[in-house]
Amino acid sequence: MINYSIIIPHKNLPNLLTRCLDSIPERDDVQIIVVDDNSDESVVNFDEFPGQHRKSVQVIFDKSGLGAGHARNVGMKLAKGRWLVFADCDDFFDKILFNEQLDIFKDSELDLVFFKINYLDSETLVPAGFEHKVNSVFDIAKKENDCGYIRFRRNAPWAKFVRCSLVRVNQIEFQETRWSNDAWFSTQVALFAQNIQYIEASIYNYTYRENSLIKASSVEALRCRLDIALKCEGTLIKNGKGKYRPKHIEYWFYLLLKKSLRIGIGYSGRVIATLGLKGFVRGLAASVKNAFGGKR
Repeated sequence: MINYSIIIPHKNLPNLLTRCLDSIPERDDVQIIVVDDNSDESVVNFDEFPGQHRKSVQVIFDKSGLGAGHARNVGMKLAKGRWLVFADCDDFFDKILFNEQLDIFKDSELDLVFFKINYLDSETLVPAGFEHKVNSVFDIAKKENDCGYIRFRRNAPWAKFVRCSLVRVNQIEFQETRWSNDAWFSTQVALFAQNIQYIEASIYNYTYRENSLIKASSVEALRCRLDIALKCEGTLIKNGKGKYRPKHIEYWFYLLLKKSLRIGIGYSGRVIATLGLKGFVRGLAASVKNAFGGKR
């Protein structure tokens, strides 16, 4: 019986994909689905593609080039496990801790399980000099005695176990956008999940690279991120969960204003409609303060 389907989108990073695959324990109840997003033949040797000789790994070569969101959707359609687990190909698991948690939750009836992460330089594996916001929400939740901060602010798909039936019954998919394709998926999962648990174990190593998509700051990237933030956080507000929103609207709106004042101003109406005038002014002021020496 397959308990876990681990879905990994990949593009042009075969060495890092190998590292990721090597960090996953060999288990009979684990299905690994790698979806290659039209990698370049000059970068990837498709005759020796990582994982294709491993029994538990299914490799899909998708030639559409529609990005990681599409690749994850392709993987989800092939998933056989009771749980969905997502990883980026340039990240990797703590093999021992991950295996322990796979044992613990294999028969669980929970809908959603959150874990902490380690935040590392991809090349040196040296930990970052500050705690990643993914972990800091655990501290906020403890301080406020309210786990909603973890549930609704953790809008990346990794470092979670997600009940497969929850996703399929509610027809939840990733957006097929170049940036922030995972935020709407995570928002819907958080809203539909009923039984949730939060675990202190750091089973996932999230890595940062200089040329990562997360660092993209073009007008196109900022508009895409802001559009999705407006959708996700607007939905939280409509569902009475506004206090938990990660405030990405203000962040991306401020960066877009800096990049293109004309285009940024064009978003003002939508931002005000979502946040209200007071929320808009307060949030924009906080973003400016943080940009000029406030708290990171």
